[in-house]
Amino acid sequence: MNIETIRILNVIKNGSLVNLESVITDSNQLSQKILSFLYKEGLILSYRLRKKANYYNNTSEILVQLRHYFGKPVLRRLKVMSFPSKPLCVSYKSICRISAKNKIFVFSTTRGLLNLDECKRFKLGGVLLLVC
Repeated sequence: MNIETIRILNVIKNGSLVNLESVITDSNQLSQKILSFLYKEGLILSYRLRKKANYYNNTSEILVQLRHYFGKPVLRRLKVMSFPSKPLCVSYKSICRISAKNKIFVFSTTRGLLNLDECKRFKLGGVLLLVC
């Protein structure tokens, strides 16, 4: 996970903590995969890519619609676990010992981004990216 992706996740978390309806962040490949995973898990309402109004280069940004449940943000407990200088690698044996009650673990594996149940089903370990 690179610094840009960590910054994007912090923008999403801070936006949800101050009860914003949506946030705008820069776009990169890994952040799009993480946002599609968060959408699949039901943690965000939607996300949309759009071009920046910049004439010098063709960059894009992402508009993320945040999810709230009874007025409280869903992503208030989002915690980034791996950093570029210290990736947190977890083996399959360690994954089997984790019991996830009301938490979502996101792993980067050889099959892409998977949650805890999918890692147990495919018998894969990987790098723990974030916990919600």
